[in-house]
Amino acid sequence: KNFYEIREQVKSFLVHHQQHRLYHILKESEEIVKGYVSGTLLVSFVLSIIASIYFSILGLENAIVFGTLIGFLNIIPYVGQIIGTIPAALFGLMVSVWTPVYVVVGVMALNFIEGNFIKPLVFSKSIDFHPVMLLTLIIIGGQIFGVIGIIFIIPIAGIVKVICRYAFEGLKEWKQKVRD
Repeated sequence: KNFYEIREQVKSFLVHHQQHRLYHILKESEEIVKGYVSGTLLVSFVLSIIASIYFSILGLENAIVFGTLIGFLNIIPYVGQIIGTIPAALFGLMVSVWTPVYVVVGVMALNFIEGNFIKPLVFSKSIDFHPVMLLTLIIIGGQIFGVIGIIFIIPIAGIVKVICRYAFEGLKEWKQKVRD
């Protein structure tokens, strides 16, 4: 509720104490987290649309509901799409015996496309990382920290990148002062 007021108080405190660099680090970190959240929501929205169209083609009733469920449960890596696929596959039994198979295969293809093309493209634009770097980070985060690592590794890596950049700039300035 008071986010902007608190942010202005932190800014004035840091500026008053000559901590401009720390303020800029916090500001850029905030932008990275915003980019990650907005990128995640964009990917979920795109997946919702694609899944809804696919389910409509299959002839599922309530295709938009199932597509939206798939898209927004995608926020939970791996498990989300599985949870969203189950109701669509069960309702697919009312269309034909083969419809659940088509639902599962379609969601698997959508998961492949999302994980290898859509998500890296969106996050590389919103967080300023190369798509290969993003895939590598997601794999490392999943291997070390599991599902939590997959969710949080990208914004954490972005924040670490900002901190390292400012630390490197500070080190260059310090070396320049020592030389003079």
